[in-house]
Order: sequence, then structure tokens, then C-alpha cells
Amino acid sequence: MKKSKTDYPDYGIIDLNERPESYWSLSTEISHILRSIKGTVRRDIAKKMLEQGDLSNLNEFLLKESLNEEEKLA
Repeated sequence: MKKSKTDYPDYGIIDLNERPESYWSLSTEISHILRSIKGTVRRDIAKKMLEQGDLSNLNEFLLKESLNEEEKLA
């Protein structure tokens, strides 16, 4: 049975052109970044910096997924 136009709800009040700045919250983005860091100490430091908004000292070393042997000994 074919539905008539009146069988569907009226979505005229919804602005389909409105878009959110992001579909993910900041905590979701932080979790995504931290999930890939394997070192517990580096992950904890990066988490604290991200939560405090201290991005000035957040560097590639802290965000690196894993460290090579030389970096582990440093």
C-alpha cells in the first residue's frame, strides 16, 4: 500500500541546513588521541596536558604510538 503525503510527519520545522561544529565532544577526541599511545607514563602526561589545555608542551614524542629502543633508553 502506497503512503500518501499526509501519512508522513511534518519535518518543516527542522532546519536541515544547520550543522554542528563537531559531531564529537572534546572528551571523545581526547580519548581517540590517547588510545593510540602505548606508553602509560606518556599517555598519562598527554592526558593531563590535553585536559588542562596545555598544548604548548605536547610534542611528537608524547603523542607517538610507540617508542623505538633508543627512545626507551633516553
